[in-house]
Amino acid sequence: MYKRQLLHTWTLSVEEQFYVAFPLLLLGVSKLKRRVLTPVLVAVLVVSFVSAVYLTESNPILSFYATHTRAWELMAGALVAIHQQKLVGWIGVLAGWIGGRRSLELLGLLGLTSILACVFAFSAVTATPSYSTTIPVVGTLLIILLGTRETVVGRLLSTGPMVSIGKLSYSLYIFHQPVNSYLYYTSFGERYADTWQLTVVSILVTVALSLFSYRFIERP
Repeated sequence: MYKRQLLHTWTLSVEEQFYVAFPLLLLGVSKLKRRVLTPVLVAVLVVSFVSAVYLTESNPILSFYATHTRAWELMAGALVAIHQQKLVGWIGVLAGWIGGRRSLELLGLLGLTSILACVFAFSAVTATPSYSTTIPVVGTLLIILLGTRETVVGRLLSTGPMVSIGKLSYSLYIFHQPVNSYLYYTSFGERYADTWQLTVVSILVTVALSLFSYRFIERP
């Protein structure tokens, strides 16, 4: 029971390892020439992705939770952060060749659609991390690059409700798994297991705790 309640915190450990290792990597690369930074990050991305595909076939549990099989996702974000302006420029030129502004809109919508499709299409049998994981990763990168107020997706994500959800996202993530576990193991969960009633109660309790956490813990 208790393992299930805190199972989701493995992602935080992977992030913390990234926050420690990545600056050290940048520091080491800075001793060399700056132009080698991108090749180094690309090399880490490729090695990590190949490891993820290979290990997911031989040891899927280790591959799912390990850091070296998830590093490529973080490297993808790092590369976009470093080369964001250049990438946006390239996408703009490409869109101009294809269909102008409409192409930019379609690429932004493609990014959002990719993420939503994974929410509904991925299941417990989906190989992760592997080739399938590139779909939400690329979708996220497209939104980062094209999610400005100049695009439909950007304006959608900038609306009040979406911004509010974004502010609560960390707390929502932290609380959702413990709430689900506790409710599942109570008499309420025994009676309404795998029903919409349990889902609704879980969402309401999670949101309430997240609002409290954001107001009295995160903001201070």
